[in-house]
Amino acid sequence: MKTSSISPAWKTAHELLRRAAAAPAGSGERNRAVAVARRHFESGGDERLAKLARLLVPGMDDAALLTALVPVERVASRAYVSDADLGITTEDVPGPRPAPL
Repeated sequence: MKTSSISPAWKTAHELLRRAAAAPAGSGERNRAVAVARRHFESGGDERLAKLARLLVPGMDDAALLTALVPVERVASRAYVSDADLGITTEDVPGPRPAPL
């Protein structure tokens, strides 16, 4: 089975944003989680994460949080999908083509 190739900085970013998303919007818990995530994004050593850090602000609602979470989840999901997940094998051979209509 293929293991994840997501970098530790992105994996941590994903976990931090999921934690922030689990907290109620407008709560102190969410604001603290967002602040921790922003510090990680800024200091994680990845330029793309550093650019996303500007989206992480205190008081952000669910829609604003998703604006930051979606790009991170895209990176995370690409790392977890393998050929086997898609049903691709090296034994695939072309099958008969249907007759044209």
